[in-house]
Amino acid sequence: MTTGGNGYGKSSALVAGTYYVKEITAPKGYVLSGKVHTLTVKAGQTTGISATDKEQLGAITIYKEGGSPDRMEWQQFHL
Repeated sequence: MTTGGNGYGKSSALVAGTYYVKEITAPKGYVLSGKVHTLTVKAGQTTGISATDKEQLGAITIYKEGGSPDRMEWQQFHL
């Protein structure tokens, strides 16, 4: 099953029983969830899950070399 741009996806009719749902691709810039959701489908009922994307975060370290120590402080960089 693939979700649309609104994050919503719907299956066709399923036989009653237990199903396992796991994200296999995440949107660009987001962490792939390893969580497996267990769903129990009962005759005549609709069941679902709610999941939240977690943004991939990182950090930058800048190490400036050269020059005298008194000139190294307060250097500015654009990202």
